[in-house]
Amino acid sequence: MPLPTDKSIVLALRSRVDLYAAAVGFPPPAQRAYWNEKPLRPQPGTRWAAESFTNEPADLNGPRDGGTVTLRGNYIWTLSAGAGDGLSVHDPLDLLKATYFTPGTSIPLGGGMFVRVRGDRAPWIDGPRNVEGWSSAALTIPWYVLALNDVVP
Repeated sequence: MPLPTDKSIVLALRSRVDLYAAAVGFPPPAQRAYWNEKPLRPQPGTRWAAESFTNEPADLNGPRDGGTVTLRGNYIWTLSAGAGDGLSVHDPLDLLKATYFTPGTSIPLGGGMFVRVRGDRAPWIDGPRNVEGWSSAALTIPWYVLALNDVVP
């Protein structure tokens, strides 16, 4: 089984956000900038969200053929709104973190693999910060995937 791609990991994590977005007051897809697209600028009176994704070098555990590989990284949503609009940028992120991205949460990737929210570095929120009339906060979700390393001769 091939290792999951960055795109498959992002889509699994994003699907969890999409599933619960309305329940926590998260912006609809039209007001989001995704990790592989150009960034959007927030508009007055609305919340805007920007997605980003990082990964770390993979760790090989055990033999090269038949051992496991641990993939790790961070999945980040930055929520922004006009500083004077009265819209919280922290509350929707806090609800996502506390309810749907708790340490140990498993999200299916397919092929029997899962992306999991890390427990050694639990999700956290930076902000809110006010810059040039905009208020922003960022939710960072540390993730990992444990996969079998199959070497094909």
